[in-house]
Amino acid sequence: HAANSPGMKALKTSLLAKKKSLIEGLPRVTQFLELVLSALPDWAAALAPFPTVTWPAFIDYMHTTVNPLAGEEHLKEVIQQLQLMGEVVYLKSEMGDDLIVLDPKWLCTTLCGLILSPEFRSSCGPTGRYTVQQLQRNLPEYEAPAVLLVLQALGVCTRMAGKDDEW
Repeated sequence: HAANSPGMKALKTSLLAKKKSLIEGLPRVTQFLELVLSALPDWAAALAPFPTVTWPAFIDYMHTTVNPLAGEEHLKEVIQQLQLMGEVVYLKSEMGDDLIVLDPKWLCTTLCGLILSPEFRSSCGPTGRYTVQQLQRNLPEYEAPAVLLVLQALGVCTRMAGKDDEW
C-alpha cells in the first residue's frame, strides 16, 4: 500500500514500459490525418440523416476537400487510423463498394438500436423476414436499399434466395 515501496516502483516502471511499447506500435498522427479529422464532422452533418458513404465517394471527397494528391495507400492508412480512433466504421461489403460510416454513434445507437428493438422486430412480423417496402414504411427517414446494404455489411441481415425484395 505504500506509494514509494519497491513493489509499487517496479509496477510503475513495468506499466510505463508497456505504455511506451504500445505507443511505439501506433501510427503517428500526421497533418493529413488532422485535416481529414477536421473535415469529417461537416461532411457527416451534410449527409444527415444517413452518414454513410462508399469507399469511392470517400476518396473523391478527400481529393476534393483535403488533398487532391493523396494516393489510395495514404487514404487506406488514414481510414485505418480513423477506425482505430473510433472516428469511423469501415464495413467490407460483398454486394458492391465497401462502406464507411462517418458517425459510429449513429450506426450503433440510432440505426442498430432501432432495427434490433422489439418494437421494430414485431412490426416486421413473426418470421423475421421483411420486404424493402415494409422496411421503408418503418424507416421513412432513410432509403431502405441503403439501410439494407449497411445491415448486410454488418451481417445483421441477408437477401432471401430467389427473392429480390425480401430480406
